[in-house]
Amino acid sequence: RVTIPAGAVTLHRKAFDLLDKWGWGPFLAYRAGWEKRGNGHKAPRVQDSVMIHHTGGAATSTDYLVRGDPGRDLPGPLCNVHIDPGDRRIRLLGAGPASHAGNGTRANYDRMRAGTAPSLGDMAPRRPDGAWSANRYSVGVEVDGVGGSREWDDWTKRAVLAVSTAFNIAGGWAKDGKLGRVWAHKELTP
Repeated sequence: RVTIPAGAVTLHRKAFDLLDKWGWGPFLAYRAGWEKRGNGHKAPRVQDSVMIHHTGGAATSTDYLVRGDPGRDLPGPLCNVHIDPGDRRIRLLGAGPASHAGNGTRANYDRMRAGTAPSLGDMAPRRPDGAWSANRYSVGVEVDGVGGSREWDDWTKRAVLAVSTAFNIAGGWAKDGKLGRVWAHKELTP
């Protein structure tokens, strides 16, 4: 069994403590064992960014996000945080790596961390550069939503902003007026 770094547990705990302090307490839920849950990666690390993604469904089972999807070879948890607009819950599911990001580019990750990525729109290069993934580097946040202009209501948008802000403050990432370490991913089929 892989041990989740204490720093990752502390990061998640601090972020959720901030959410509670800001009045989100009635909406917070903690999955039993979140402190010890990761996707089994052999080299977990303390995350240093937040990656937002929508589930592609109006309601996604939290159990599915915790268990993973063996049919697609995705071990759970699929995300660290699940924002569920239907139940009005922000659920903490795991502190370790999640099977969330898919393959991407290290160059784009480095640009986001340096605060030099565009604040809107897609980054380039768009094609993955091998098997590199942000799963160990980012707090994965899945947000239920079917896409389109009516994907998220006001509560959901505020929850995404609050979670992103809480992790940026808890991690000490947003300093000196730099862009926060928040990005999004979408699946691309080359």
